[in-house]
Amino acid sequence: MSSRGVKRNMKPRDDNLALVPRIGLNAEDAAKAIGVSKRQLLALKKAGEIPFVELGGQTFLFEPHDLTAWLNRKKTTQEVPINGQHLD
Repeated sequence: MSSRGVKRNMKPRDDNLALVPRIGLNAEDAAKAIGVSKRQLLALKKAGEIPFVELGGQTFLFEPHDLTAWLNRKKTTQEVPINGQHLD
């Protein structure tokens, strides 16, 4: 049997990893995703505001849908007057 055309010691290339959906973000990436510092994200985690998965020690993952849900809970609307008058 010929090994022609078979690549040995195949290692995943970085561009191949982009094809894998990320189901969990580390603290640094999760913080960037929601626009806060890593320190602030960890404070939100500690306060129980954002769910997380603990993998052991100081390793945590945050699911993107949980981050989106947190952002949606933080949404506010501000009443803005139109032509100097409030709508009632």
